[in-house]
Amino acid sequence: MQVAFTENSDDKNESNNNNDSNDGGSSSSSNNNNGDNIIIIETAHIDDMPHSIHLFLEQVQHGLYDGTTFHRNSVHMVQAGPSASPEIMAAKWQQHPSLQNVLFQEYSVQTPHKQYTIGYPGRPLGGPDFYINVRDNSDVHGPTQANRGIADPCFAHVVSGFDVLRQIHTSPTREGDWHDGLLHPVVIQRMRVVSYEQVKQHMIHHREE
Repeated sequence: MQVAFTENSDDKNESNNNNDSNDGGSSSSSNNNNGDNIIIIETAHIDDMPHSIHLFLEQVQHGLYDGTTFHRNSVHMVQAGPSASPEIMAAKWQQHPSLQNVLFQEYSVQTPHKQYTIGYPGRPLGGPDFYINVRDNSDVHGPTQANRGIADPCFAHVVSGFDVLRQIHTSPTREGDWHDGLLHPVVIQRMRVVSYEQVKQHMIHHREE
């Protein structure tokens, strides 16, 4: 599996005309060796979540998610990152301690935890894992009274690869695992930043129904 990620652009109309989502943002894709299993995401606008987006781009550029896994399958989200891979944490992430967590719980009302959005888990300093909301989780991850007004940073959303996401979300978990750990974690072989032109070409050749 690979993941590609592009920075946000002000030219959202052109991007939105070439994908199946009506949301704006930047793109990320994940795929296996034959290139069929791809997830593409877009960031929120940089003005809305500057710290979280910058951190995520730095993590991607340094290859810190390469070799990590989608390892948690909960009812409301799927989670990926190095927390289930201590050897990767020791080999790569510990070399970049400043990139392991957000410095503060950034949040914008422009980027609520709607279905298929992406956020950093953990409070008060989320990361380095990220999760994809498979339903509207505004009540779980937003700045609610139950969360004492503190929200998880929500900085991107999925625009393509929903079938892959559904496969992960319907994969079995380990019996008796309170953490909803996947029985067979899905490896992220590579995570990379791509251009909008590359995303458009992918959408043309891998049009989702």
